[in-house]
Amino acid sequence: MLRNDVINYASSLSGEAGHTEILRIYNAQKTLPRGYAVRLNDPWCATFVSACFLKYGYSDISECSCDQMIKKAKALGIWVEDDKYSAKAGDVLLYDWSDSSNNYSTTDNKGSADHVGIIIYADANSYKIIEGNKNKAIGTRIIAKNGRFIRGFITPPYEEKASTNKDKVIERIEGVDIDTLYKLKGAQGVKDEMIRIVKEGV
Repeated sequence: MLRNDVINYASSLSGEAGHTEILRIYNAQKTLPRGYAVRLNDPWCATFVSACFLKYGYSDISECSCDQMIKKAKALGIWVEDDKYSAKAGDVLLYDWSDSSNNYSTTDNKGSADHVGIIIYADANSYKIIEGNKNKAIGTRIIAKNGRFIRGFITPPYEEKASTNKDKVIERIEGVDIDTLYKLKGAQGVKDEMIRIVKEGV
């Protein structure tokens, strides 16, 4: 799973079709979180974020509840409590609309999370976030770093680069490298193994 894949997919979703697609992806999970299938009229910000990761096979933080998503991230060691954290594009930002208006920049918000989105751009001063259920639609928001309403961040375990076919072959044949496979089965055997793995969508 690559950062740009998740960012590009989230950014491609829009309108009623985007809402319908994320519900389809989320509800297609073999085991639904807490056994709940999200309905069309339910709040769906966490469902949107979950579906963007499920699209690429990552289900560890899948949830339709913001607070339950935080709970899962904490258990995985990928939750960042510090509001001042300098997040990256692809990280998940959670909001608390009850954040204090007086001292939010000097204190750490530990309230209940109300909303969530995926950061699609970050610079020295601000974040641009894409969100589901923003005014009942898919939309973006820009907020200042260490700004008001930040509850915290989830930092998913992205790969730095896509695996090559050779990497995939090595992983799938459990320690037998390409050279060994070539000696055992020849060039055609290596080619056949690559074709098989690509067809399986590894």
